[in-house]
Amino acid sequence: MLNVVEAMQQRCPSASIQGMAKAFCDLRNVPFKPYFRTQLSAVLDVYYMIRREAQQRLDKALGQDSAELKLKKCCPPCTKRLPNEPSLGYSMLVTADGGDSYKRCSLAGAMDKRTYKSDYYISRSEVDEFEDEVGGSKKGKQKTKEGEVSECEKRWKNANADKRPDKKAKSYFEETGLFVSLCRHSFVLTVCDMVRSGEKAKYVLATISRLISAFGAGILMGYDIGCTTKGTVARSPLLGPKAAALQFDMCVGSFHGAAHRRTCQLENHPQNRPGAGLSDLENAETFFSYANRIAASTRLASCYHRQQRIDMLIKTWNSDMYEALGSLLRRKYIAALKTISSTTDFLSKSSNTVQQIEGFFKDEVDYMGSFKRDLPSYTFKISYVGLLEQLEIKKDEFDACLNASPSAAESSNLHRLALFKSCLEAKRQAILEQLTTLQKAIQKIEEEHGLKRWTRGSTEWKEAHALRDNQHFHSCVDTLEHLVVQRLLELSRSGLANTGYKLRQQIARSITSRSGAVKTALARYNAAAAELTPPASEITWKEITDTSALAKLELLRISRRNVLDRPWMKPQNRRCVEQSHRLQRAHEEIERLNLELLRFHTSIIDEELELSAKLCELRTTGSPLIALLQRYINRRVAINSLLLHELRLTRDLPGYTGSKAIGIRPETCFDREIGTPGEESPQSDNHEAHVTLASADHHGGLDIDDDIADQFDRWQDMLDRAEAS
Repeated sequence: MLNVVEAMQQRCPSASIQGMAKAFCDLRNVPFKPYFRTQLSAVLDVYYMIRREAQQRLDKALGQDSAELKLKKCCPPCTKRLPNEPSLGYSMLVTADGGDSYKRCSLAGAMDKRTYKSDYYISRSEVDEFEDEVGGSKKGKQKTKEGEVSECEKRWKNANADKRPDKKAKSYFEETGLFVSLCRHSFVLTVCDMVRSGEKAKYVLATISRLISAFGAGILMGYDIGCTTKGTVARSPLLGPKAAALQFDMCVGSFHGAAHRRTCQLENHPQNRPGAGLSDLENAETFFSYANRIAASTRLASCYHRQQRIDMLIKTWNSDMYEALGSLLRRKYIAALKTISSTTDFLSKSSNTVQQIEGFFKDEVDYMGSFKRDLPSYTFKISYVGLLEQLEIKKDEFDACLNASPSAAESSNLHRLALFKSCLEAKRQAILEQLTTLQKAIQKIEEEHGLKRWTRGSTEWKEAHALRDNQHFHSCVDTLEHLVVQRLLELSRSGLANTGYKLRQQIARSITSRSGAVKTALARYNAAAAELTPPASEITWKEITDTSALAKLELLRISRRNVLDRPWMKPQNRRCVEQSHRLQRAHEEIERLNLELLRFHTSIIDEELELSAKLCELRTTGSPLIALLQRYINRRVAINSLLLHELRLTRDLPGYTGSKAIGIRPETCFDREIGTPGEESPQSDNHEAHVTLASADHHGGLDIDDDIADQFDRWQDMLDRAEAS
């Protein structure tokens, strides 16, 4: 019965203990009583403790008894390292995100003081080490750099979690969610509880610290606010130097990236990030979709039982991900080949060269970045004429002080006359100091730029004065132009053929949010236009909403930057840039998949040899762990046989460019015994694995060929030799 309950909780996480207790009562035809649920829960606790203890002893015998070792072996394609393997742009791609569906009431299970130990959890004490890494004063250039990404901070709620604590969470819930990290193949790497708070920066900082400690240099993390978080990481005294030394980097996921500003997307979207491949870095969303089923059953659970259910769910999830790894890699390879074919065909029909296409992208980056600063020539003229006007004002004030005379009342009173002269002299000295400072500043500018001083009637003075009068108007033009360009680009993105429904919805919400900002900027523009002499033409909301292309918008024609004259604004050129980047990412994906397939194949062969040696060792010593290990091996045989078949199908794909050999891990001592799946081996009698393979063939369309049979026979021969010894 306990095995059935365990299997039910693994495969149906939403099933509660009380529901299963009632189901057993129905099977026994007895009425349910509340204490049945308590009894079943207590028995399950003991049962799970025994299972965990047995698994820990087996892990210790296999040399995998530490959480760090398990983390390093979690995903073979990501974590296994081979000698002389080619270097990639990023050694590992991961994603992280927080989910707030896993709240637990603070008063639930208060009497249960037990603590649960999980290999996936980052402890609260380790997370709290980064509590004070965010906030505080930021001076000088750091403050300026932070301001550059403030647009995304304003938009994303979790970017301001440290500044806006959730009062309800503090009063009602103890745990308010989960923060998880996964590799690009969706294996869960780490998890930590969000405690009485929202998605604070300390959770992602603790996660990054754990990952770079385990996997080393060259990690790229996708996070929905990666654009702002990488600045937080750089400023962290505890994590910043370590992350910089290990070349840790962050970007945004493809799905969440659609809601970021275009300026942010140009730098942080995976499609524009060299080395990211075709990974969308949104694996956490898939995991949360699966894990949300335990939310109801853990809301009123104790902390111990909640973490136990989460740990069981993660183990089941990772086990399923391993079984699906072969087909996942094959699908990724097929998708990359299709992308290369389609993008190459598109670019071959274009007259633009590779250098021109990259030039279009660079021009757009420069254009979007230009809104962070005013045009240099305009800034100098306005500031210089402003200093000249201040100089004239101070001269007039000084002359007024020199020509000032006391009134008749002050002249008739010696005390008032002395007070008048004293105040006048103090004012004269202050103005003289200001006048001297201005003269020195102006002389220095004129010497540096080789200028002859402008006079009020000169042409330069009039031009600068007009520029200053129009500066507010130009600022309104820039802001409105920037927002309209981004809105139109997102509108065009929402209509692309390869944009899915959910991404369209995300973009639609972003467009709706941006429309409010556009309306505000439009009102400011029209107000500034009316103040000019002569007044500039007003623009209506209908003219903006009816614009189907950038070239039809009158606003862009009056901009100082002449955006319509730039080649990158043409739709066909923008499409070329997008397809070129997809082609580059697809080639990177193929390169990464070739290495991952080699790592994965080597991992399967290494595991065979390691388990063979360990089984012989346990039989020699008469260890009681033999039954556990043999049960594990039997299941692993069937799974790996299916995975090897998927690997063979991948190698047979038209366009496959990877190696068909097997890599050698540096620390293994079995390299001379490793052979390819084509070697001849004795026939197998393992009925369980044959049934698994036959079932896969019947339902999934897989053919049982000689390669799989030979590979399976080698495993079975290994077991037979161990039993005979």
